[in-house]
Amino acid sequence: MLSELKNFNRNSASLDEMVELSAQARVAESEFSALGVDLPAWFEPTVSSLRREIKSKLQDAKAARLRELKARRATLATVDEKRTQIDKEIAELETATAE
Repeated sequence: MLSELKNFNRNSASLDEMVELSAQARVAESEFSALGVDLPAWFEPTVSSLRREIKSKLQDAKAARLRELKARRATLATVDEKRTQIDKEIAELETATAE
């Protein structure tokens, strides 16, 4: 597990793989602490990079969904209920991506 984390390649890892690695890193970090062993020098920068990449991929997915909804919204000019629902989801995603 530590070797996977140490050799983490953000370009080839899927979001699921990165989340799994982050969870494993959390467990390893806890175990290092419980045993009173210092973390390897590479550990914290690698885990920080991994978690930044996860956050970035999540923001990218939200932005893609927002674009999709806006495009879909344009085709619903005559259906008020659907338009209102999509407007609501667009507002929620814009708020979430602004954070």
